[in-house]
Amino acid sequence: MTCQHCESSTVVKNGSSRHGRQRWLCLTCGRTSGERDHRRVEPQKKASALAHYLEGVGLRATERLVGVSHNSVMNWVLEAVEGKAHTFTIESQNNRLRVYLARLRRKTHCYTKKLASLAASILLYLLTKF
Repeated sequence: MTCQHCESSTVVKNGSSRHGRQRWLCLTCGRTSGERDHRRVEPQKKASALAHYLEGVGLRATERLVGVSHNSVMNWVLEAVEGKAHTFTIESQNNRLRVYLARLRRKTHCYTKKLASLAASILLYLLTKF
């Protein structure tokens, strides 16, 4: 066993993790580490499971084909969708801001060059709408 942080071979046993895996203490750098986390799924398996899902393969069939839990696949799908939903919300707010502010609604998308005018317009919009 070598230290994962400094690659030193001077490591000693240092108890066990909550999952029963051996923990190690490096005598060189003083940091502790453990064996590889067996709960993690390789990125290739995750990508494969998401590709199966996008192709219309069912969750349980994906579970059998890839070898991961159908709950994990659904959690990965929800994570991917959640990130896009957050982006959609931000873009929606930006669009609303552009619509209500005449300075930002110009067809050329040229904004006022005077920063104070732009800041005052945005502040006025925020105070009236929120």
